[in-house]
Amino acid sequence: MEVLLSGLNSYLGKRAMSNLSKEDFNVHGIVRDLDLFKSRLFEKITATLDKVDLLRKGKEFDSFKIDSGIGLAIYITHVPTLGEYVNLNLELITLRNFIELTKLNGGPSNCLYCTAYG
Repeated sequence: MEVLLSGLNSYLGKRAMSNLSKEDFNVHGIVRDLDLFKSRLFEKITATLDKVDLLRKGKEFDSFKIDSGIGLAIYITHVPTLGEYVNLNLELITLRNFIELTKLNGGPSNCLYCTAYG
C-alpha cells in the first residue's frame, strides 16, 4: 500500500517513516527542505522522500505524483501549539493543501490527522 506521510521533522514523523516502511507499505515522505531534513537525520532513510512545500505549494507541489494512488494519508502536525492564532492558521493551510495533494494523487477521502505535541 502507498502511504503519504507529512510532519517528518517530529519524533512521531520520524518513527512512522522508519517503522511503516516494511513489506506491506511503500512510504512517501514529504518535507519542505529535503537537504536540511537529510542533514539532521541520524538513522537510515527507509522511505521515498520528496520536497513538497505544503505552505507555499509551488512547482514541487504541482509535479508531485504517486502513479499507483495513495492508500493511506497521514498528516502529523507541523506546529508545536495550536493555541496561537498564527500557528493555527499555518496548520489549517498546510492541512488543506495536504488533503488537496492526497486527492490529486487518487488518495482516500479521509486522512489520519496526528498531533505530536502535548
